Formats: sequence, C-alpha cells, structure tokens
Amino acid sequence: MDSYTKSIANINYLDTTTVLILVILGLSILLIVIIFLLYGKNIKKRYKLKLFKKYAKERELNENQIKILCKYSKYLNRDPFLALEFKAPFEKVINEYINKEPDFEQELIKDMRKKLGFDVVPEMMPLVVTKDIDLFQAGKLITPENLTYDIVLFDKDERYMYWIVVGDYDYINVSKGEVVRISFTRKNDAIYNTHLPIIDIIEENDKTILKFPHTFDLVRIQRREYPRIKVNIDAFVRRIDYDKKITKNRLLKWHYVRIDNLSAGGVRICIPHEKRIELNIYTNHRIQIKFELNSREIKVEGIVVNINEKKNNICYGIKFTDVPKEILEFISKFVQKEQQKLLKVVKGKRNAS
Repeated sequence: MDSYTKSIANINYLDTTTVLILVILGLSILLIVIIFLLYGKNIKKRYKLKLFKKYAKERELNENQIKILCKYSKYLNRDPFLALEFKAPFEKVINEYINKEPDFEQELIKDMRKKLGFDVVPEMMPLVVTKDIDLFQAGKLITPENLTYDIVLFDKDERYMYWIVVGDYDYINVSKGEVVRISFTRKNDAIYNTHLPIIDIIEENDKTILKFPHTFDLVRIQRREYPRIKVNIDAFVRRIDYDKKITKNRLLKWHYVRIDNLSAGGVRICIPHEKRIELNIYTNHRIQIKFELNSREIKVEGIVVNINEKKNNICYGIKFTDVPKEILEFISKFVQKEQQKLLKVVKGKRNAS
C-alpha cells in the first residue's frame, strides 16, 4: 500500500512538472510572437531603409536627395525603390515634393534626374509628364472656339512651361485662366494632347508667351499599331507578285538589304541608291523578307507602303501581311526587351557622365 501511494505521488509530481514546463514553453512562444508582431515590421522597415540608402548612394545621390525620395514616397504610400528605377514613380514623388515644399530646390531635382538617367527620354519611349517635352517642340494651341495657333516650347522649369506663339496673327484670342488644348507630334513616338489653363500671358519683344502648369494628364495617340525600335539587322527580300508566267520554272532572287527599324507590324529596309533598279520594288508591291532575330529565322510576307529617298540611301516601309500569331508575339517581345535595354543604356550613360 505504501508503494502504491508513493507511485501515485511520483506520477502527480511528474504531471505537475510537465504541465509547468508546457505552460512556460507556451508563454515563451506567445511572448516571442508578440515581440515579433510589435517589432518585426519595424526591423524589416529599418533593414529596407538601410538597403535603399545603400543602393541610392551607389547611384551617387546625396543624403538630402535620399531623404526627399524616402519622405515623399512615404506620403504617396509608394515603394521608394521604384523611384530609383522608373521615371513615372520618380516624377510622382518629385511632384509631391514640389507641391508640399514651396521653397523646393530646383537644381537638386535636376541633379537627381541626371544621376538616375531620367533627364532624357529616348525618342521611341512614351512621355510621362509635360516636363519630358523637349525644348523647341512644335505644337498647336486650340481654343474652345476651335481657333488654332502655332506654338513652340520656349522654356520650362519644375512648375511651369512657356510656349511662344509663332506665325503672323493679327490677334491672339486667348485669356488668362482659359482652358485650352495643346497638341503636338513627337517624332518616332506619337501624337500627344493635353488640356491646360493659361496661367499667364507674357508680351515680350512683339512675341506672345503663354505660361502653363505641368501635368501628367497626357493623352497619347499612337500613330502606329505597334511600337517600334531602331535596329541594324541584315535581311534579304524578294518580290513575290510577279506574273506566274514570268516566274515559271525560275527561282526568284533574294536581295540583301538592311533593316533600319522593326515592329511587330512591319519594318523599314534601306539600300544604297545604286541598288534601286536591281531591287525593283515600288509602292504596293508584295514582297517576302527573311532575317534572323535572336538566333531565330523569321520569314514573312509584306507590302511596300512608302518609299523615302535620303541623301545616302533609299528606305522602304514594309507592312507585314498575314503574320502567324507566334511570330507576331515573338517580334513584340523582342521590341519590348530592346526598348528596356535602350532605357538602361541611356541611364548608364547619364550616370557615367
């Protein structure tokens, strides 16, 4: 009986000890979870901030510039890393900085753009904000009454742009505060339209200069169905619309050409002047073209839609016809990747200069 009583006591002691150990272990795990929930996000944020500063310094941004990107990215609830890599988020952050800081540093912003490679937009890349418009870009000003005036971008800063009215007009019928449309065509890109209020009208040396605020509200009308990229690719073409009686039992000859630009919808090919008669293709002729793209041979048909004679060569605009979907997608992806490479090259050159 004594042995039984001792055994029961030992079991109760072991159960109590086990329960205490389990309770302590559970409380410890709960405490760790609470600490992680309370401080984990802060630790992650501090690490991310440290990483961002390191990356930004590698791009040669100074402490003040880094602080601006961090602070105003936070206001917009955006990842600050995006402002280092892409122009659109960068411009949004800078716009927030300008709007919230009346005494913003304009030269500091210009320096940031240059270091990050955002001060120049390649001609085939879309514009993000009116600040991207090149000086001396020609355009049209259209009033609500459909009066049209020729204008040229004369100057710009971080807040405003100044368009000068060109042409011989007896009277320029616009007024301060009036909302007008600005339309312009950017070479190798698209047609852009935006509606803006006239902030001021400046008369200077018999010229009228109109002051407008900057905007992100640019309506882009792509003139071509597919984006294109400038290239330098060897290719071969031949006409395929000859009368079958003429081509019977004859192989149609391939002619060497150079592809000057490329899109999923067509190409522009160029040849020296002296090769024109030999090539013997003109507008509306059907042709076949073959070339290599990323080690893949492309062979498609097309139609000549225009001919452009230049000083040193002649170029033919070719529109593809009946292109298989697979090839269309392959060329589209190639063009997209080349555009991204172009942006990186431009940014790299700007960072090195």
